[in-house]
Amino acid sequence: MKTQTKPSRVIGPEDVRRGDYVTVTHTMYEYISDLCPSITEEEVKIVRVTVMSDDAGLANKVVAVCLPFILVEDTTGKRESLDLRRHRIAILTKNYGRKAFKKKKPLKKQPTKT
Repeated sequence: MKTQTKPSRVIGPEDVRRGDYVTVTHTMYEYISDLCPSITEEEVKIVRVTVMSDDAGLANKVVAVCLPFILVEDTTGKRESLDLRRHRIAILTKNYGRKAFKKKKPLKKQPTKT
């Protein structure tokens, strides 16, 4: 029996829907270039640095969308607002997301010996 694997794919903000499973792949940071303190105000440059997220691959469920912001919940129940102008996200498959959010059954208590 063949098993087909679907890859995650980067999506644009307009494609995000409530209930989607997403992961943050990259985060962009902006800095003011301060290479030379004698630079005039007209010469001030913004430096943009994009880095791969440490959380890439971790599933988040989209709770609400109000572009450019989305509210996501992680597998522990923690909620966070993401600005999609700063974060690049990829959509995960429903199967992957469901398995990531599947509640683990509590361990059975072992009877104590007295």
